[in-house]
Amino acid sequence: MSARAKMKLLKTDQARLDKIKSVKMIIPNFLAEQHHTVLFGASGSMKSSISASMLLNLPAKYEVDYWGFDVNISFKIAFMHIVTERELEERVNLFGDVTSQDFYKSYADVIERQESLENVIIVVDTYKFLTRDVNDKRANTYALHFIKQLQSLGATILSIAHTNKDGENMSGTAEMEQDTDAVFRIDAIDKDGKKIATISQAGRVRFRCSGDISFEAPLDIDDTLSEEDRWYSLLTGIKLLNEVINTKLEALKEQEDIENEPMINLIKTTLKDADGSLHQAELQKKVLESNECIIGDNKLKLLIPRYKDVHWLIEKVGATKRTNNIILIEKDDIAS
Repeated sequence: MSARAKMKLLKTDQARLDKIKSVKMIIPNFLAEQHHTVLFGASGSMKSSISASMLLNLPAKYEVDYWGFDVNISFKIAFMHIVTERELEERVNLFGDVTSQDFYKSYADVIERQESLENVIIVVDTYKFLTRDVNDKRANTYALHFIKQLQSLGATILSIAHTNKDGENMSGTAEMEQDTDAVFRIDAIDKDGKKIATISQAGRVRFRCSGDISFEAPLDIDDTLSEEDRWYSLLTGIKLLNEVINTKLEALKEQEDIENEPMINLIKTTLKDADGSLHQAELQKKVLESNECIIGDNKLKLLIPRYKDVHWLIEKVGATKRTNNIILIEKDDIAS
């Protein structure tokens, strides 16, 4: 066979497309049978909590091996409380006091015996515990190729990972995406007394994924409860939302609001000193002349419409309606 003919064996054809279409989804838009999915997020993004909640509510045909290398004792107690309460002991296994050596040795025996892992979901929380260094290419290659052997026996893998120091990208080397089947990111915010978290595609996905998924979790958990009872309330209180909320964008807006607060207060104070209303050109002139102003004219022009109907109103005035009048909504609502 010529080199060219060998290359053509790799091309996408109908058979390959049919194989992709036939992939069975365990959790729509997130977890597919016999695939390796990575979920990463910053500390506090609820990646472990939401993963555990989803896995504790799967159909009875699935067995879960949850390797909780990085979860605290109260999480483990709450997790096992739910397992016992729902009579899931035969198909949900928590490995909470183990090392990576236990992981490799246990599954090496399974691989050697070629035992089927069909309908078994293996959760690695977190992935970094399977490698001597998550930023070492060789160490990651070893761990990921070992996982591929488990997939060849029918296993589905969910690896939970962290963001790197910049908080944007996944910690680890390129192999984390190249040698897995799907990479998702989770971002969470506090909103209306709830914790809202959204899982979104953050890298290549080798199965059908039609959109993001959002969850809400309770924030008003009784502080007088024990830590394990608070974990129990959280794990049992997580709900899938019917709508998708762009939590990453919401978080960016929240940060932007914090950074803009000094200028918002300066604009509000300037309006209050003018009895609550100024033409926009006059407002901009007074704000820019203030010693407290920390931005330039162009950014100020963008800032005013950004907070329309939040801190002030914008009224079209004049014969041609081309002049803006800025009206303070709450004259006394000036942060100190």
